[in-house]
Amino acid sequence: MLENWCWTPSVIKSLSCHYSYLSPEYMKSWLKESDQESQPEKQIPDEQIESLVKSKHVNGALFQLRVLHYSILDMMIHTPETHEAIENLNISVLYNKLRKDLMQLDGPEVLGEGFEWGHAESIFYHVTGDYDAGYYGYL
Repeated sequence: MLENWCWTPSVIKSLSCHYSYLSPEYMKSWLKESDQESQPEKQIPDEQIESLVKSKHVNGALFQLRVLHYSILDMMIHTPETHEAIENLNISVLYNKLRKDLMQLDGPEVLGEGFEWGHAESIFYHVTGDYDAGYYGYL
């Protein structure tokens, strides 16, 4: 409940205020920088509020794919068959190939860099932290 209350149109309206209403100096600055001769509406227009509310979940699918990416990577790192397989595991390649397969996002591999570029897996601290094998996300 607490993370959603601010997406109520009436709440957005009540929290909004054009900065030109905050002080006479801001009003002078706004008039100087804009081509307008009068002050805009004090509160955000309803059409803009509607647009904001509609865009609330615009990147939600990408976030869930990231959680899925980390979850699968975690299991791939923690389930090799042998100790030798672990020693030969190239985590950068594994990370980048999995990222490409799941998210369908191109990286430097399309420029001939291969999949060993970067080390983004190094920011995934859950692998060596408290989660061990069993990273999870809140879906």
